[in-house]
Amino acid sequence: RSDTTSLLESVLSYRAPRLEDLELHNTEFADDNNDALLRLRLDTPRLETFECQGSPVVWLGAALCPSVRTVVLNTVKFDVPHMVELFRHFPNIDSLDANVFHELSSPGPVVIRADHLETLKIRFSSGVKDITLAQSFSFPSLQEAYVEMGDVGELHADATSTFIRSAFATVTTLYFEDHVADGTCSGLRSCSQLEDLWLTCREFNHEVEDTITALSAPGPSGAWMCPHLETLTLSVFDTSDRLVQKVTALATARAMNVPSGPPSALETLNIKFLGDSWRDHPPSLHLQDQLDTILEIEYIE
Repeated sequence: RSDTTSLLESVLSYRAPRLEDLELHNTEFADDNNDALLRLRLDTPRLETFECQGSPVVWLGAALCPSVRTVVLNTVKFDVPHMVELFRHFPNIDSLDANVFHELSSPGPVVIRADHLETLKIRFSSGVKDITLAQSFSFPSLQEAYVEMGDVGELHADATSTFIRSAFATVTTLYFEDHVADGTCSGLRSCSQLEDLWLTCREFNHEVEDTITALSAPGPSGAWMCPHLETLTLSVFDTSDRLVQKVTALATARAMNVPSGPPSALETLNIKFLGDSWRDHPPSLHLQDQLDTILEIEYIE
């Protein structure tokens, strides 16, 4: 085992009654083996923030850290057992920022629950493809989620949809960064409290278009998807006539004072072009102004 890992374990084994913030940055990030595991047994009754970059953490003993509220993890391995143990060890965590570099899977049912989690930032390199695992998340207090799902394709759309319904049912703010995975539209139907939605995509693909279309009209039962949506931001590299048509229809359908509109009117619809294609596309040049006019937005200088 490396001197760095052994030294960290030795130093952190001592009681630290006044320690409130702990940041660990060791040098084992490139190693993916048991020798690089960081085995910790913390005795830190006042610890509030825990951050670890490098070796994956294994918690020793049954002692918990109920004082910890914020956790940031950027470790070489963060799989299902690590996730379950994290929420067990930090029962009162309210903010988690984590990278998941490996494909998550579970041979059987598992419960991944955090009763007090309010903010989640998570990046999945391989998305969530295991539908059994996808339905195992329970975050009853979650308000804000920032997620990168990866391009998992239509084959795993059901797992993506199930994960969104399982993990994000209570959120009011939801950011899909980098990519809008197949299954997103279906999952959003369970986000009844959502107020602020951010969709990021390379192009206006079928999943983004399906989502915009579903947000533009009530379903067969008369219920609107995301009935309390107030702000929608679409961040896209490439524009098209179809994009302009669909977002204009959305603004029109959810504008204030529309008789058949949703319970809450859409207040802001932002279109952010990340590339330059819009400069050569006349319908896109004044699109934001047109959307603002439809939604009757008045800017105060």
